[in-house]
Amino acid sequence: MKGLDLKIISSLLLVLGILFTILIISEIYLPSVPKPPIVHKPFTKNDSLIIPLDISGDVVSFNTRDDLMNYLMHSKNVMEELMNIFNMPYLPSMTYTRPLFGETAVEAKVTSQVLGQSASIAEGRYYSTTNVQVQGIDEADIVKTDGTYIYLLKRVYEENTLLSKIYIVKAYPPEEANIVDVIEIPNTTITGIYVYNKLLIAIGSRIQYNIIREYRTIDIDESVKVMSTKVYPYNIEKTELLIYNVSSGIPALVFNTTIDGWEISSRLYNGTLYIIASLPVYGYDGEIIFPTINGREIAANRIIALKDDMPEKYVIVYRLDLDQFVQAFNAFILEDASDIYMSYTSLYIMHRSAYAQRIVGLTSIISEEILLKSLNETIIGIIDNESIPMPQRIEMIIEVLEEKLGNKTITTTMIEPSIAVMPSVLWEEETVIYRFAINDLNITYIGKVNVRGYTLDPFSYNEYNSLFYIATHVWVNDSNSVYIVNITTMEIIGKLENIEPGMDIYAARFMGTRAYLITYRRRDPLIVIDLSNPYEPIFLGKLLMPGYSEYLHPLSDTILLGIGFTDDMSALKIETYDVSDPENPRIISTITIGEGPVYSPIIHDYHAFTIDLLHMYFLIPVEAKYANVPSGVYVISFTEDGVLQLKGTIPLDFPRRSIYIEDTIYAIGENEIVIARSDILDIIKIIVIFT
Repeated sequence: MKGLDLKIISSLLLVLGILFTILIISEIYLPSVPKPPIVHKPFTKNDSLIIPLDISGDVVSFNTRDDLMNYLMHSKNVMEELMNIFNMPYLPSMTYTRPLFGETAVEAKVTSQVLGQSASIAEGRYYSTTNVQVQGIDEADIVKTDGTYIYLLKRVYEENTLLSKIYIVKAYPPEEANIVDVIEIPNTTITGIYVYNKLLIAIGSRIQYNIIREYRTIDIDESVKVMSTKVYPYNIEKTELLIYNVSSGIPALVFNTTIDGWEISSRLYNGTLYIIASLPVYGYDGEIIFPTINGREIAANRIIALKDDMPEKYVIVYRLDLDQFVQAFNAFILEDASDIYMSYTSLYIMHRSAYAQRIVGLTSIISEEILLKSLNETIIGIIDNESIPMPQRIEMIIEVLEEKLGNKTITTTMIEPSIAVMPSVLWEEETVIYRFAINDLNITYIGKVNVRGYTLDPFSYNEYNSLFYIATHVWVNDSNSVYIVNITTMEIIGKLENIEPGMDIYAARFMGTRAYLITYRRRDPLIVIDLSNPYEPIFLGKLLMPGYSEYLHPLSDTILLGIGFTDDMSALKIETYDVSDPENPRIISTITIGEGPVYSPIIHDYHAFTIDLLHMYFLIPVEAKYANVPSGVYVISFTEDGVLQLKGTIPLDFPRRSIYIEDTIYAIGENEIVIARSDILDIIKIIVIFT
């Protein structure tokens, strides 16, 4: 019996040991105390969540690395063959995609959802959060607070070395505020930070020079195959994710990941961090690039290509569960990517222009002896055949061209003359929208749609009641449009075009079934559009006024706040509009700041706007070095009726952000933090930021 008992005990200890080992390897918990940085191992089922990628009939999937390589090589070869017909080189996209204008998106729900910014409560304290498009979906910024500490990101050069510094400031109580620690991250440009449950999250980029990489891939059976070693003759940009545990007051790096490509954007929702990065498919020498996470190639079965796109870019969607430290990632081969929008259930990836139009435009270079109309109709018919991948369509186009051309020569024409021939075809302005359904770490590709024109404002997107709204501008005829897309079928079901021709969209806001646009060229109209019938959106009314607004923010369902400039741009203009009667919007109240060159970071970065809905005031950082007013954070109160009043200014050079904790305002500049009471604005303390 004793021997049997010992065997049972030994077996139990063995099982417990195995379970404990699995827990350690899987990283499925957040330690209660800081721990050393994670040393990454090959991606296996133990340290990366294996989630089958949901696919539809619109995609090409791959089982092995060879499948992927053959597809990409074939795509490049057919494009080279097509371009050779026209005596022109094929130049695949090899540059990294950068964001169009920082962050984008807007959630279409009326009430507090549309306000974008809310207050949080921690340890019984009321404090501000980052101004975002969708309440509850956080966005990276240079300043964050958890109600006790302020985390401030700065980038400096010291001794010819780029340093990203994150200052940790004990902010509350304000009388005891001081810098408690500084995290220094060399040779990495940190672009934004998050704070989540005692975790400080930093995301940035760095350039890796003269890459030497041992190609490795993971097949479905998780076997690792060592391929060849390749020295790239160029540099590649990497996206860096660094996570620090700040629960003990001393930051400790607990997680770090390197993702190939340039970060397009990121979001944090419901404990899951989403990072979207872009990487070229082909190198400068035509070499096929395979995307990696921490130097390990993403398995071919986690990569899909869209049938309707020629492969130009990998768009890597990386997800991390911050509560359990479980990660998932996929790469999508798209034509390009430049911006994102995220709702509670969808991720939209956008880019400008469409490949089909470029191909059709090339046919205009052919000698006039060939009937272009008939030829183009044939090519467009092939392009529209979505049942086969785009590379195969290109092959069919080549066969058509060779049959039509025979022994005829092709006029060698430079781009400039060809534009004069068919500019509307060769340079068609389109925004391509890809939709992915998301649920924590799971992601499903749904479909794509093209709309005419480009977006000019980060709030030009919106999802509401299973519909996607987008406002665009077309440069070629200088007009504006609003399109409505059914997000289930990804088809345009309604549109309103030729809005205020000759003018550009400077600001946009969607609130439920209403769209508000600010356009400007010679005058500044506020335009109201009714979207209640998505099949037939209609123009309701407009308000003409001097100057223009660059940012719109709803104060309520019927009152809009606009921030912009006067006509001569000599002063900032802060204005409220009554839109309760959409056919006759009117100005409620106006405040101007400055006589001379003035500027606010809000003009180009909505994260700089802070509002306290409880105490009914908002904060505007203003740079006015050469004007007749002081630089600083301007505190403006508003009534329920939208009447504005300038309460005062917290003086500060180079103001960037402002936050509040309880009844205290923290004005944050390049070199200092000025702390003041929100009621009488008397200064409590000044913290100097050492650089």
